[in-house]
Amino acid sequence: MASLPAERRAEVRHNMARRYFEGGFYAEALPEVSRALELDPGLREAYFDTGAFHLALGDIDEADMAYGEAVKHYGPDPGARGLLEQFVREGVEPDRARRILADHFGGATAR
Repeated sequence: MASLPAERRAEVRHNMARRYFEGGFYAEALPEVSRALELDPGLREAYFDTGAFHLALGDIDEADMAYGEAVKHYGPDPGARGLLEQFVREGVEPDRARRILADHFGGATAR
């Protein structure tokens, strides 16, 4: 993998982070997404995913900061909003997910 361009290695790391997350391995997802951002600081989705991974781990302040920075730099991402809405529906930190939606995405969502 070292012979690949940095942007491609970042995509691979980001995909690994998402697979960890989807498998419920939230703590393992965070270092992978951090490595992806080190390789490619312009990987927009990774900034939003950082917030989601922190939220799933219960790291509320870190999640709020990550979402705040991501929205500040890239605007409210529809995919990120959808994931937060899914958190609410599935009971993953629903109150905090609603707060992040209200604070950074212009409103809360369905209950």
